[in-house]
Amino acid sequence: MGEDVNLLKQLIEQDLRLTLRCLAEHFGCSHFAVEKHLIQLDKTWKYGVWIPQELSLHQLQHRVDACMDLMTSHRNYQWLSPGQTGVATPKPDFPRKKMILSVWRGLSGIIHWKIFPTGYTLTTPDQILQS
Repeated sequence: MGEDVNLLKQLIEQDLRLTLRCLAEHFGCSHFAVEKHLIQLDKTWKYGVWIPQELSLHQLQHRVDACMDLMTSHRNYQWLSPGQTGVATPKPDFPRKKMILSVWRGLSGIIHWKIFPTGYTLTTPDQILQS
């Protein structure tokens, strides 16, 4: 059993993300037995540390804009006493431009995409391929 414990230690040092069930399958025993030996090795299952990705200036500005929209979108909320009605606030009139986005995906990612003009109507999937 001593060599199995050494092999277990080597396996988890090579890949820290191996699960109990995966290790149990490798050794042909229950996951409870693997857990017992991991406890003897003073190992515990913990979440890793997330490393923030590097953002471009455009991505940073997009996040700031989204946050500002979220912070200002709830301006109609008011602290009111029971029975009191709030001050009416006109809804902003945003121009809405609708268009159709068609995206074809495969296992490796996006295969084909197309933005159709405003007012365009799709009736069959063949129209997407022909255009």
